Amino acid sequence: MDPLLQYGPSEYGGPGPITIAIAVVGVLVGAWLFGAAVTLITKGNNQLISSKKDEDE
Repeated sequence: MDPLLQYGPSEYGGPGPITIAIAVVGVLVGAWLFGAAVTLITKGNNQLISSKKDEDE
Protein backbone atom coordinates (compact mmCIF):
# COMPACT_ATOMS: atom_id res chain seq x y z
CA MET A 1 0.00 0.00 0.00
CA ASP A 2 0.98 3.58 -0.47
CA PRO A 3 2.40 4.99 2.79
CA LEU A 4 0.55 8.26 2.19
CA LEU A 5 -2.79 6.42 2.30
CA GLN A 6 -1.89 4.83 5.63
CA TYR A 7 -1.28 8.17 7.30
CA GLY A 8 -4.20 9.52 9.29
CA PRO A 9 -5.20 11.60 12.30
CA SER A 10 -5.12 8.55 14.57
CA GLU A 11 -1.34 8.50 14.28
CA TYR A 12 -1.15 11.81 16.11
CA GLY A 13 -2.51 10.18 19.24
CA GLY A 14 -5.52 12.47 19.53
CA PRO A 15 -6.00 16.21 19.43
CA GLY A 16 -2.95 18.33 20.04
CA PRO A 17 -2.50 20.80 22.88
CA ILE A 18 -3.27 23.80 20.67
CA THR A 19 -6.58 22.26 19.64
CA ILE A 20 -7.47 21.58 23.26
CA ALA A 21 -6.54 25.15 24.27
CA ILE A 22 -8.67 26.60 21.47
CA ALA A 23 -11.60 24.42 22.54
CA VAL A 24 -11.30 25.49 26.19
CA VAL A 25 -11.11 29.17 25.25
CA GLY A 26 -14.08 28.69 22.93
CA VAL A 27 -16.19 27.14 25.68
CA LEU A 28 -15.31 29.95 28.11
CA VAL A 29 -16.06 32.67 25.56
CA GLY A 30 -19.30 30.94 24.58
CA ALA A 31 -20.42 30.73 28.20
CA TRP A 32 -19.59 34.40 28.74
CA LEU A 33 -21.51 35.43 25.61
CA PHE A 34 -24.49 33.34 26.72
CA GLY A 35 -24.48 35.07 30.11
CA ALA A 36 -24.20 38.47 28.45
CA ALA A 37 -27.14 37.64 26.18
CA VAL A 38 -29.28 36.53 29.14
CA THR A 39 -28.43 39.77 30.94
CA LEU A 40 -29.42 41.84 27.90
CA ILE A 41 -32.65 39.91 27.36
CA THR A 42 -33.71 40.19 31.00
CA LYS A 43 -32.39 43.77 31.23
CA GLY A 44 -30.30 42.80 34.26
CA ASN A 45 -33.33 41.66 36.28
CA ASN A 46 -32.78 37.92 36.12
CA GLN A 47 -34.25 36.42 39.32
CA LEU A 48 -31.90 33.44 39.19
CA ILE A 49 -28.74 35.52 39.50
CA SER A 50 -29.95 38.80 40.97
CA SER A 51 -29.14 39.36 44.63
CA LYS A 52 -31.24 42.55 44.82
CA LYS A 53 -34.75 42.29 46.19
CA ASP A 54 -37.62 43.83 44.25
CA GLU A 55 -38.74 47.18 45.57
CA ASP A 56 -42.38 46.09 45.18
CA GLU A 57 -42.11 43.62 48.05
